[in-house]
Amino acid sequence: MTTKPRHVLSIAVQATKLGHAFLIDGVPYDWDLSQTANRSTKSSYDYTKSMIRYYQPELLVTERVSANPHKGERATELVNAIWQAAQDSNVPWMCVDRKQQHANKYAEAAVLAGRFPELQPYLPKTRTLWDEEPRRMIICEAVALGVVGNC
Repeated sequence: MTTKPRHVLSIAVQATKLGHAFLIDGVPYDWDLSQTANRSTKSSYDYTKSMIRYYQPELLVTERVSANPHKGERATELVNAIWQAAQDSNVPWMCVDRKQQHANKYAEAAVLAGRFPELQPYLPKTRTLWDEEPRRMIICEAVALGVVGNC
């Protein structure tokens, strides 16, 4: 008999930042982002180790970047460092495919904020074509990964 992990740490990777969400029984409990953890694989590794020490998760979840054509070699290196940190900490990890179930990231974020009202203040506004993606979007991605990993 297998049981679902109660405490899940999910880490989302983008070229300019890393975001994490800590879920308890499938509900986001804490979340944040780092714009420095992506500077090197060592930074990513250290960030993950500190999150593992702090939250003590039963499972670490991240994205299978090889399945995402929008993620490059840099994201793969960062995710590999995250996996290595999980292995070195004896924390089971899994990578999930990030399949978009909604029209776009903003629609997905709105659905997540509807499901988890505590995320409402962190909901990013839809950007115009010429704007950069809002920094907070990485938090929504981390929560989405955690929800998928907790199923």
